Amino acid sequence: MVFRFAVGIAFFAVSATGCELFAHLEPAREEVMATDASDGGGSDANDGGGSDANDAATEMGDAPSGDEVQTITVHGTVIGDWRHRVPGADVYLGDRATKTDANGEFTFSGVTPPYDVTLAFQKPWPTAWSFKGLTRPDPTLELYDVLLPAKGGALNLLYGTLPAGPTNDGGPVPRTLSFAFGSLDGTFAERAFDLSRDEYDFSFASWYGPDSTAGTLHALLWETTGGVYALPNHYVSYASTPVALTTSQQVVASMSLPGNVLPEDDVAGTIDRPSVDTELDGYLRFDSGAVMPIFMAQQVATTFSVLMPIIPHASVAISARWDEPGGSGEQSAARKEGLVPGDVPVQLSLPSPPTLVSPDDQAQVAASAPFEWLAPPQVVVLVVKCNGGKMTDLPTYIYVVTQDKKAVLPSLPASSGVVLPTNRLCTWWVEVYGVYAAVDEATGPAGMLEPMFGLATRPVRASGTATKTRTRYVNFAP
Repeated sequence: MVFRFAVGIAFFAVSATGCELFAHLEPAREEVMATDASDGGGSDANDGGGSDANDAATEMGDAPSGDEVQTITVHGTVIGDWRHRVPGADVYLGDRATKTDANGEFTFSGVTPPYDVTLAFQKPWPTAWSFKGLTRPDPTLELYDVLLPAKGGALNLLYGTLPAGPTNDGGPVPRTLSFAFGSLDGTFAERAFDLSRDEYDFSFASWYGPDSTAGTLHALLWETTGGVYALPNHYVSYASTPVALTTSQQVVASMSLPGNVLPEDDVAGTIDRPSVDTELDGYLRFDSGAVMPIFMAQQVATTFSVLMPIIPHASVAISARWDEPGGSGEQSAARKEGLVPGDVPVQLSLPSPPTLVSPDDQAQVAASAPFEWLAPPQVVVLVVKCNGGKMTDLPTYIYVVTQDKKAVLPSLPASSGVVLPTNRLCTWWVEVYGVYAAVDEATGPAGMLEPMFGLATRPVRASGTATKTRTRYVNFAP
């Protein structure tokens, strides 16, 4: 039996064998798309790598006089899943176009701020990301759903005999054995449900980027109150081992789980929107990059207290997610990182999503029509999704990152492969990640996307929030 559920952009599966988190290079070129190549535009910056000589490079020249226009050189970086650089992306700024190089970087000179930059991808499906109103010369443009497919390998773990477990009047006390792998290229986690075995075959060991990755595999055994993701009531054993995974062959790893008692304590706090529609999730986040889900619980009370282990080189992350019960798609999430069991209680405050204004639901509009919403002053992501005309056709996604409360979808050349479908029912909504006052702030070296909603499967960053509005339908006129 397989239980699957999707949480935002992350995918989780629970099966009889375990549960898992799912998650062309071309030389850079710049070409003129129209007769005037001096009009402003721009592109993305870096993720802490790339050429130091080009980072924040400017072309200011002498101080401008009279009506002289001040321009800059924009040297940007495009990053995707797990903050890997994205090569071969088409980048558009004004009437000019280029591609990201092997390091996911691009450059435009003679740019007049503020500028807009748009990226286009044909795989895994037609997708465009447009960043509005930039002024910085070194933006880092973080995207999701644009990297090449995840790499996968075969992993077998030999862990030997587990420590003996206690019994009660109902028989053996329920126990959970969980595994999590982490490296610079990603994380995955699974659970063993047959604890009578002394080995475990991972159903899908996955990561992003290279054909091989070196990291650490962690194993944790604990007792529960019953159920797949029930609250833990005692932690029994922990072990870890280095593992190098590759796509070319199966890897066999081994470790033993000692019968020691792990230190443990409560992580307590409050939540400002408790309800049957609010879920509280707990994770262990290891320095290796591994993320291990511990529990998922309905949070109907204002306060919570959950038992978590104290493990060297690991911290606790707690997240809460609220889903609008009517099925409109509206969501809100809050996450606290770097927690230590026994510390002071934490406060999880779930922000309110923006309110959609126009177009109205089911409206037919021109491709140039503005999309509007109500929200506090902050950066948002407008999302438009159009399914294919047939079940076998790929969907088209368009994302607009802006600090304004309205936006117009970018217009791209047919050669980009991203064409807004007409006479087809599309959906649109608005997402918010963190609290950024301007797009310049949201395009710093760390990017802007939060590991939301729910599953914390992105690289660690400070505590954060995310929201998603309800969904509306729209039809684009020919």
